[in-house]
Amino acid sequence: MRKVLMTIVASFLLVGMMMPSNAFGAYNGAINIDSVSAQAGESFQFGVWLSGNDISFSGMRVPMKFDNSLINIDSVSFSGSMKSVDFQAGADFSNFDGLLTITYLANFQDPLPVITGTSGLLATVYGHVDHGAAAGSNALIVTVNDSISVGSGVYRWERPEVTDNSGSSSEIITNIDDGAVSVDLSTSVEDKDERALPASFSLAQNYPNPFNPSTVIDFSIPKAGDVKLKVFNILGQSVRTLIDGPMSAGQHTVYFDASGLPSGIYFYRLTSLAGSSTRKMALIK
Repeated sequence: MRKVLMTIVASFLLVGMMMPSNAFGAYNGAINIDSVSAQAGESFQFGVWLSGNDISFSGMRVPMKFDNSLINIDSVSFSGSMKSVDFQAGADFSNFDGLLTITYLANFQDPLPVITGTSGLLATVYGHVDHGAAAGSNALIVTVNDSISVGSGVYRWERPEVTDNSGSSSEIITNIDDGAVSVDLSTSVEDKDERALPASFSLAQNYPNPFNPSTVIDFSIPKAGDVKLKVFNILGQSVRTLIDGPMSAGQHTVYFDASGLPSGIYFYRLTSLAGSSTRKMALIK
């Protein structure tokens, strides 16, 4: 019976992501795509974020298109994202077609896993600006909302969708804040370093603090490299890993959703090639 139930739920999930219904009403969450800048030939990274989530969801799909005459996608990371161990997250991208799709899907088990956080990072996208990109141009990154032919006169909707906690009903995400990669004017190395790179390593106090259940952490790193940002309880036990991987030099912002953690004092520690720092925060529910 359990195997049959899991099969039915899996089928509902796949169908729900293809054929959205209005079973749980209009969805209030929003997708936010960062806007960043880089010079021709340089690398960039931008975040795709979720905010205002008001449901427990078991799946999400965010198809995007970008100007492939100006930029190319190199990789997508889910480090520090809202993905939990009970979810599969993937990214499909084609620089030939200028398409990028981020997908979250709960593991097929009973009960069906869900994500309940109100806001957070969905994925970090890494890429580079084409060497021939004209200074002052903008490569828009926008979500797709269109019908796609799958052959023999059959069409399916390709658009941002979220699937509820049953895995059987999905809703289109209409609140979208599109992003862009702006191609900078060429400057001298000295001007560029002064403008773009922080002079020192720093970890800011989270805000708000105290918080419930989410907060924001800002930090700066003067050199690119591997970065770890972890949260520990008062016993020194690691309870969340927000970042664990390569990051570019510059200013960075991370959303921490403490849903599922008890009230109390926590510590967050940032470690990079430039140093390490620890700060204290309070979760009050």
